[in-house]
Amino acid sequence: MVRFKNSSAEAKYCNMHTRIAVIRVRHGPHKFLLRAIPSVNDVAGRLVKTNILYVGATIKQCFLFIMKYQEKKLEQMWSGLRTETEREQMMTALLTFTPAMKDIK
Repeated sequence: MVRFKNSSAEAKYCNMHTRIAVIRVRHGPHKFLLRAIPSVNDVAGRLVKTNILYVGATIKQCFLFIMKYQEKKLEQMWSGLRTETEREQMMTALLTFTPAMKDIK
C-alpha cells in the first residue's frame, strides 16, 4: 500500500498489466486530487498519461467498476488472440485481482 506524504490519500490497488490504480482519499481533498491527477505526466522518470475512469463512494463500488471495465476490454481483445493459451493468459492478467478484492462479487 502506498501512502502519499502528508495526506490521507493512499493507493489501495495497482495492477501493472492493466495500468489501473485505485486511490482512496477523504471527501473534500478528493476535489484537489480530481484536478491534479490529469496533470500528472511523469512518474519516476517515465512519461505517463493519466485518466480518471471512475469516482466511487466506496472501494467496493470501485472494484466492481474495474471488474466490468476489464471484462469489456477482454471482449475487445479476444478476437485478436489466436490460441486458447493466449486467451487464458490475457484473462488471468486482466481479471485476477489482489486479496483486497477477493470477497467482492
